[in-house]
Amino acid sequence: MRNAYAFQYFFILTATHYAYILCGMTQSTHIISLFGGIRPLAKALGHNNPSTVQGWLRRGYIPARQQAAVLDAAKRADIPFTTREFFFHEEGS
Repeated sequence: MRNAYAFQYFFILTATHYAYILCGMTQSTHIISLFGGIRPLAKALGHNNPSTVQGWLRRGYIPARQQAAVLDAAKRADIPFTTREFFFHEEGS
């Protein structure tokens, strides 16, 4: 029974991930748009080159080790942003 539960959990996470991709709104797409694009987010993080943020956009998520820096950058830029943005996004919210 334990393996069946693990499979169902994996399927739900995978289906959710693909649903975001199909509608064009991934975690990184949403967060980068809050900052106004790839370059503004890279600048807010103090990066000279936007390639790191561009990689997040291509992969569809922001790595956990970078999320605290993004939160701090949002606070400094007065962007309404919470940790919830890393886990769930619904159109219009």
